Formats: sequence, structure tokens, C-alpha cells
Amino acid sequence: MARQRGRVVLRRIEDRRRRGICFRKRRAGLVKKAEELAMLCDADVGLLVISPFDGTFQRFAAPATMENIIKRYQNFPEAQKRAQERSIFKEVTEQNQHH
Repeated sequence: MARQRGRVVLRRIEDRRRRGICFRKRRAGLVKKAEELAMLCDADVGLLVISPFDGTFQRFAAPATMENIIKRYQNFPEAQKRAQERSIFKEVTEQNQHH
């Protein structure tokens, strides 16, 4: 019988060493998911992750370059960008209220 995992409580990890380990593992998982999304769904994916420890950054873009993805976003009509940004802000705000 497979063991089911419980839901992970999301809150800041206080121990710096454990937080660093978690950051590296989750960043690697996030990049892997971005690669899969680009490959499986033929989506242009751009990802930028800045380390809270040393300020270095890792970027991933596929199949387009990061520059092309940013240019595409910049060429979106302003009204469409604002509507999507409001939607994202509302979603994040609601999620934060539940935690």
C-alpha cells in the first residue's frame, strides 16, 4: 500500500541551512516543470529565479529566448496586461488571506 503524503504547511523555514537546501531542491523542480511545460504543451516559457542567499539568478527559456518572451509580453495591449495583472494580484491576495 502506498503511503500518502499530507499537505505541506507553507511558511518560511527559519533555519538558514535547511532553507538553502529547500531552495535549491525546489528551484531544480521548478525548472524541470518549466521544461516539461514547454516541451509537452509547446508553450513559450520564461522563468527567472533570484537566489535570496547570494543574489545570483538562474533563468530558463524555451523554446523561445527570454528576450523574445519579454518582447511578446511587452507587445500585449496595455488593457490586456492590466486585466491579467489584476487577476493575478486578486488570486495571490485571496491565497494569502487563507494562510
